[in-house]
Amino acid sequence: MGAALCDPQIWRCKANGTGFVPIAPFKIPLLLESPIVAVRASSEDGGKDWKLACWCDRIIPTSSPVAAIAQISADRNPLGMNKTTLLDYTANPVENYQLQLEPPYWMPDLRVEVWEFTGVIGDTLADDLDVARVDLVRIEAKIDALFAAL
Repeated sequence: MGAALCDPQIWRCKANGTGFVPIAPFKIPLLLESPIVAVRASSEDGGKDWKLACWCDRIIPTSSPVAAIAQISADRNPLGMNKTTLLDYTANPVENYQLQLEPPYWMPDLRVEVWEFTGVIGDTLADDLDVARVDLVRIEAKIDALFAAL
């Protein structure tokens, strides 16, 4: 056995050098439903001056039988290093989606936290405008009544 270990034909190089292997793009293995999520990307070994932790793509599954378009990357957002980023997809909501993260090639490690918004999503601006319209009609009626009394 000892002599067999010295045979270079039975060895295969698996890693060589002083660098590291870049982190490949990866999908977060969850289907998200809310159009609002918060994502925090951080690195313990990242540089203190680094601004970008990774790129975040929203991957939307389709019902197409064609493999090339079975999933579509719809949005791409930068995630700041050691920061929480709010991703708001309310302008283009879908039933469900995944997030795919793509760290820069120099990133030594990456920790990701994802929070999905579970509260009520409403168009508060439209609601506020409706209330303002009702108030405006009421105020105009009172002004008309005051002028009529003069």
